[in-house]
Amino acid sequence: MNQLASIQLNHLDIATVENLQGSFDNLLTTPHADGQYRLRRYSVLKIHSDDTIYEKMPQHGFTQSSEYNNFQGDVARSYEDLEDHIIEGPALKEIFRMFRDINHLPDGHEVEIHQMRVITLDDKTPVSPEGVHQDGYRRIGFVAINRHNIAGGNLLIYRERDGEPFINMEIQNGECVIVDDQEFWHSATGIKPIDPKEQGYMDILILTTK
Repeated sequence: MNQLASIQLNHLDIATVENLQGSFDNLLTTPHADGQYRLRRYSVLKIHSDDTIYEKMPQHGFTQSSEYNNFQGDVARSYEDLEDHIIEGPALKEIFRMFRDINHLPDGHEVEIHQMRVITLDDKTPVSPEGVHQDGYRRIGFVAINRHNIAGGNLLIYRERDGEPFINMEIQNGECVIVDDQEFWHSATGIKPIDPKEQGYMDILILTTK
């Protein structure tokens, strides 16, 4: 993968985005440290090089080393799988086809996917409570699905952990940013509701592969 671009911006068909938006209403809270405001489902999928694209694998547990995550590092976390109709549907297959082809992933390679809704709390909600970090993968894809009644939530990308971000962007619905996790660091700005009388949220998919 050394010949791949370190950062890539891609776009999904709007129908793909709209097909997925309703499923985020079914995301669940969890007992984890961020579980009341970062609602999440998680699945492990094995890539195929043909038109089947992938198959769902049994979850092998989600744990990040404290070397990468000083917020929930070395804590085993469990989540419900993505819903079957999403895993089997055409929208997710389009996203995985794009991720597979851009990253030249071989047959049998595993990709982890997080389906996440970050909801606003009373004031500003941290989208990235880990702060500036890496996740211990090779490639990460951030896919924006929906934004509702929020300001903030910009993706920040850094050359050094203690430096200033050289990318600070509000990812629009359907945009996918793929980042070399070994070369760069990332974070995100917090979100707050534009109308404080109504809860806001940001819906994203995060794909990771080693």
